[in-house]
Amino acid sequence: MWPPRLKGQLSMKAVLLFALLGLTSCGPSIEELRERAPAFSMTVPVPWEQLSTCLKGQALAYTIVDLPVASERRTEIVLQFTGAYGPITTGSFEVQGLGDASTKVSYKSIKNLGLGGKPGALQREWVEKCGAAAR
Repeated sequence: MWPPRLKGQLSMKAVLLFALLGLTSCGPSIEELRERAPAFSMTVPVPWEQLSTCLKGQALAYTIVDLPVASERRTEIVLQFTGAYGPITTGSFEVQGLGDASTKVSYKSIKNLGLGGKPGALQREWVEKCGAAAR
């Protein structure tokens, strides 16, 4: 009988399988993520290149897709996990250099994957840490 049951309960293997299938099939594409409202947006008194380098250093647990446009002083840093069926996009930073030595950064996220907390809270800490380290 599918799904496998243990004493009327779903087995842990079945629950894990359903969770993994859900993650791999429900993750948004980069284009879909771009259309979402930011989880947060802030201005940091750091040049955009320095901030983007620092953010990539904070995101060591992720596969990073960096989409820089140097002529426009901006980059998009996409955070992904590699799942069984390919990459799962979990969020992205939009980093835009302003006229002075400051940078506007926003973070767009998928839902928090049931991990608790507010979506983007960890990434906000990364931005604040990178801004403080540059001072």
